[in-house]
Amino acid sequence: MSMQEYRQLAAGIDLRARQLAAEGVPDSALIFRMMAHTTELQRIWTSTTDQQLATLCREYPGFYRYASLMEEAAAAERRKPARSYDGLPQLPGPETAAVVAPHGRRDAGE
Repeated sequence: MSMQEYRQLAAGIDLRARQLAAEGVPDSALIFRMMAHTTELQRIWTSTTDQQLATLCREYPGFYRYASLMEEAAAAERRKPARSYDGLPQLPGPETAAVVAPHGRRDAGE
């Protein structure tokens, strides 16, 4: 994707986040109200360089707010001692690669 395409995605997220902020939607509800934008955020998060992501965050404060909240939510989920999906069997090799590869992670610590 080009930077212009990333900007278009970020602008859509930014607009919706700012609309919700203007309505007085608190951060605790923003994630749920923005679920329709999760795929776009994931696409940006996994395919931009760190520099491109930083640029988008500077240019689109609503995008930055939503991305930050999602990052905090993911970190909180990782810190939980037990999760409802813990203990589920691992997918065999080829199936795991098919599921995980399109959803690559920026956080190398996982």
